[in-house]
Amino acid sequence: MLSTQATRCVELAATGNARYMVAVVNNTQAVSEAASFELRGVGTGALAGVASQVTSPTLSLQGLRASVVSGQATQETGTHGALLQQEVAHAAAGGNAVAAWQRSAMRSTVGANALRSAFMSAALQVGDITTVTAIAGSCAAGRAVRARVVYAGTKALVLEDVTAPRAGSMDPQYRELGAEFDKVVYPLLAEQVGDPLAMNNTMAGDGRVTMLFTRFVNDSLPGTAGYVSACNFYPRSTFAASNQDELFYARVAGASETPEEWRRAMRATVVHEAKHLASFAERLSRGTTFEEPWLEEATARVAEELYARSFGGGSFRESVSFAASVGCELTQCDDRPLIMWKHFSGLHTWLRSVEQQPAGQIMAGNGAALTASAANAGYSSGWALVRFVLDSYASSERTALRDLVAGRSGVGMAALSKVAQQPEASLMASWALSLGVQGDVDAAGAFATASWQWRAIIGGMASMFPGAFSAQPLPIVRVSFGSFALPKRALSGTASYTALEGSANGASQIVELRATGNGSASAGQPVSLTLAVSRTR
Repeated sequence: MLSTQATRCVELAATGNARYMVAVVNNTQAVSEAASFELRGVGTGALAGVASQVTSPTLSLQGLRASVVSGQATQETGTHGALLQQEVAHAAAGGNAVAAWQRSAMRSTVGANALRSAFMSAALQVGDITTVTAIAGSCAAGRAVRARVVYAGTKALVLEDVTAPRAGSMDPQYRELGAEFDKVVYPLLAEQVGDPLAMNNTMAGDGRVTMLFTRFVNDSLPGTAGYVSACNFYPRSTFAASNQDELFYARVAGASETPEEWRRAMRATVVHEAKHLASFAERLSRGTTFEEPWLEEATARVAEELYARSFGGGSFRESVSFAASVGCELTQCDDRPLIMWKHFSGLHTWLRSVEQQPAGQIMAGNGAALTASAANAGYSSGWALVRFVLDSYASSERTALRDLVAGRSGVGMAALSKVAQQPEASLMASWALSLGVQGDVDAAGAFATASWQWRAIIGGMASMFPGAFSAQPLPIVRVSFGSFALPKRALSGTASYTALEGSANGASQIVELRATGNGSASAGQPVSLTLAVSRTR
């Protein structure tokens, strides 16, 4: 429905005792655009009454274990999304990175090896002190950070800021992060997602990803666990502050957490930031456009999910349970960190506000950073959309994901549409409808997210923390067959849900969606709405 005054109707078969899930889907991702509509019914049955929207209690983390709170509080906030938006601009300004390195090498009198960053020398040993440039926002200048080499592995180089509050006292935790990257994280990313070192030969690098843990992140970007800069993939002749290295920045341990709590929270961040490096490196090596930040974040969450599987947490389309995933993370049944807990706590928050928050939202409408809770909800909803596309349409999860990360499928919703071979509006309607069906009943088949029992997982979280989570967070209006007129609603988020049920003894039941006169304020055009309906009984 595109017109601001349009009316669209559908006739439902109402034989027997039937139930339908009706989703009104907003096809725009623009945060500032809302569409007002009415949902009406015309039928011979008497209206049995309309319930209020299902609401869930305000999310509170009080009473959760301290390590869980630590893991929740140190997720990437909306500032991280804003930084990614800047990296899109940096890559556009830098142009073709491969050509930039070729030009720089030709100007060098001793060849490409002279272009390597001094601190990336193969001779660098554990215990050496070097200087790295911390870049945030500008590629022209940064802050010099003196750092000590804590771990030098086959694929990872771990540096600690010498001014960190606990400098020199957390070497075991840093070494464990580096060793896990060598043995688990890098092979996983390179095989299933993308190679963080795809630009390494072009850059004459040392074949390792550098992890700089610095108080610069804590002091300058509070609430941010880690981030990357596209500037570092270019020679200094392009960007003066470049470290000329595949490098990410991450925070050091805070005063309120133990070294092991920090490591537990940081392990998934290492995967997340290394995935961003993989996306940047793959795209720069091919000269393809950087991903839209919301999908860049969503696929980083998919990379974390694949990492979670390395602990025995399921496989593609396995339908993983609460006990095997989030339940295990929360009770520390083994050494796995907090991973899927972030995904599903954020998804719970987003489902509660699905009518007000677009899928994948990582920044406010004016580009400002979101709160940590809202940003986590945006990351999680974007992840849920990508997971639905992979589960429902991809013949090969690996191929589809690698194509998305490398930019071979395009960017944004167009890329997901290409993977699914479905029009964007149809894809969004199918996903929104699957959320509604799963949120209301135990779904199977086309309406199940095959890899995860997300309704049961959220139910498990609600059982473990009854004051913080609701087993059914999705707001659903319930109405019986017959004639009804629901109050006007403004849909600025992803979808609005109505469960219609009852028996009309074979009589017609008409559902009418009517626009109520508003369109896109920013573009002066109507906002597109889709009515998606599925019979669930």
